Amino acid sequence: MLLGIENITVHYGGALSLDNISLKIMKKEILTLIGSNGAGKTTILRTITGLKKLSSGKIWYQGRRIDNMPPQDVIRSGIAHVQQGRNLFPFMTILENLKMGAYFRNDKAGIKRDFEKVFALFPILKDRIHQIAVTMSGGEQQMLAIARGLMNNPRLLLLDEPSIGLAPIIVKEIGRIITDINHTGTSVLLVEQNAQMALRVAHRGYVFETGRIVLEGKCEDLQKDERIKRFYLGQPS
Repeated sequence: MLLGIENITVHYGGALSLDNISLKIMKKEILTLIGSNGAGKTTILRTITGLKKLSSGKIWYQGRRIDNMPPQDVIRSGIAHVQQGRNLFPFMTILENLKMGAYFRNDKAGIKRDFEKVFALFPILKDRIHQIAVTMSGGEQQMLAIARGLMNNPRLLLLDEPSIGLAPIIVKEIGRIITDINHTGTSVLLVEQNAQMALRVAHRGYVFETGRIVLEGKCEDLQKDERIKRFYLGQPS
């Protein structure tokens, strides 16, 4: 097990956001969380990285508790978080954004290696390395956001709605990229409203409703579940 979430409860103000959630992510696995808006999926990612504090429960990463760590120490431990909305530095170049992804690192040889890795995954970024981020298309900006996360050399990559607002052909490309990243040995926790894409690329999934897990299993099995077909895949039962 790479990361384990154990009976966590999270509140926003007085409202219950996550109710006694437990899940695990294995090494070299793509795990997806699907569900409607407000179901608690993004809160899971924010809680893992220390941006949201637990009301109760524990989070373990590589055998060590991280639920009481500040966000910068969580990132240093080998977790990268690509947030919804990309959060790029809009008036910096592609190169400058990528360098910011390696901000906490001082291993020059490793950073050089990861630049090569990122450019192999995203050749368009290498071709436009001095382009200002704000001038890129939505799909290109999403690729840059993922690439910047990879510059942290993470063992676990958290992706929050990477397909949102993108054309279907770009969504398909993002799915392929996630698979390629996983093939390099990086585990991926994917939060995604596009259940069709998520269940296609992930190995296992959890279905969230109003802060609770209502279904879990291998993605090949979830795709056959009548409830998933009806409510998330738009297929008649």
